Amino acid sequence: MDIEALAKPILDQVLASLAADQYYLIAYPDPSWLTVQVGSQAWLPAFRDPLDAQQVQPPGTELVLVPARELLWRGMGLKQTQGIIFYDRPGDRQWGKQVDCQRLKRAIQAHFWNTTA
Repeated sequence: MDIEALAKPILDQVLASLAADQYYLIAYPDPSWLTVQVGSQAWLPAFRDPLDAQQVQPPGTELVLVPARELLWRGMGLKQTQGIIFYDRPGDRQWGKQVDCQRLKRAIQAHFWNTTA
């Protein structure tokens, strides 16, 4: 069984809780992504509405539309970011759905061990 098929049920659960299939990220040219600090942790903000992203977009950056599934895969590979904050409600950047990518990895690993045991 390949890792995508194995991770699909876990990723599908997260994706079902999101309001969109694609989200906007803010990309720097170097390349890196804009992150936000929540307490002492860095999180990757993902915006459903491009106008919300533009309101926090620094000069010299661009908006990149990324499928939510791909975003979750990329998020699990980020080293210095705790996870992704999905801002689903236009105009509301105060409340977002946090997806801790380390927890997501652990859930996929547990699913792997439960299905192969």
